[in-house]
Amino acid sequence: MKNTKFYHVWNVLYPVLVYVILSDCVYTILTMAGVEEFLSKMALQILTALISSPVIFFLYHSDRKMEKAQTNAFEEEMGTRQRKIVQKLTRLLLICFASALLAIGLNNLIALTPMQEQSAGYQKVTKTFFSSTLWIELLGTSVITPIIEETLYRGIVFKRLRAWNPFLPSMILSAVIFGAMHFNLVQFLYAGFIGAFLAFVLETENKLYVPVLAHATANAVSVFRVETGFLGWLTKENPFLLPISIIMLLVAGIVIWYIGRNKTSVN
Repeated sequence: MKNTKFYHVWNVLYPVLVYVILSDCVYTILTMAGVEEFLSKMALQILTALISSPVIFFLYHSDRKMEKAQTNAFEEEMGTRQRKIVQKLTRLLLICFASALLAIGLNNLIALTPMQEQSAGYQKVTKTFFSSTLWIELLGTSVITPIIEETLYRGIVFKRLRAWNPFLPSMILSAVIFGAMHFNLVQFLYAGFIGAFLAFVLETENKLYVPVLAHATANAVSVFRVETGFLGWLTKENPFLLPISIIMLLVAGIVIWYIGRNKTSVN
């Protein structure tokens, strides 16, 4: 039974379904209890995520415990010791830099299309996303969300796909699932590309905290851009927006190529 395709598909999807259903139930209960009267929508979503997240961390811990039992702990420890602190920090900074460039470049390209204005779902999400103070938004989008989403979509979904698939289809499928769970076309495209990048990062680094920090960087850049006017000159009115965005994505691509070429993890 555990070797059937149906089992593998279900094994990948059920953690996402469990989290979505649980989050919806918690959000509904909190709303019915009148909590919405005292908290902003962003703060309410943060509270919902915190209450719902333990099940995700439990599943992730179970997966890693099983994975550790199937690997040679001594070889893994020796491989980790051989990685110098400076090299690890450099790679982390490069990855976060690439993540920021991807976030800015992709958002710019999407802004050049009419998709944002035409997507009611995106407008609703954006209104909630930026409904509170800067620090609350950073807490929700750059701390809590990256930890929960990376644990679920990369730590569980991607890792389970990777256990019985080559890297490329695992990356694509996990990215599609990640994008689809945002429930609007704009975020499907944006989150799909970012999700593929984060899966690639986990594949090369084999440490969940790396895609968490990369995800946090991308979200923080977006929040600062909207709330503080950071990069305010990159608007539709700027005639160089398209070439600048393409250059950003190319630089990000070069960094990604370098990270992949100098892969440090053993999979």
